[in-house]
Amino acid sequence: MNIPTYWSLSPDKQEAVIADLRNAELEREAAERHMLVHDGKLVKPEDYPCTCELADPTHCFLDGRSDADHEWTAEEETDEQCHCPCHRYHEPW
Repeated sequence: MNIPTYWSLSPDKQEAVIADLRNAELEREAAERHMLVHDGKLVKPEDYPCTCELADPTHCFLDGRSDADHEWTAEEETDEQCHCPCHRYHEPW
């Protein structure tokens, strides 16, 4: 996004652009340090409060389908795999 376009946006959209940039920077730093982003903060994978009990994201999805409290994202429904941060962290680099 170029500077003149940014300044022509409404203030709430400017804030959204800044938030997106901050999130991208946090994700980049997390990837560099092999950490996860949780509630806007970097956490170690072992400290991430994940409810997944199985390491395989496919099994996690299949076992969790009947869990009424959990809502799967469209991407998870399509892939039939759990895409929570702990599963993404353990994917091959």
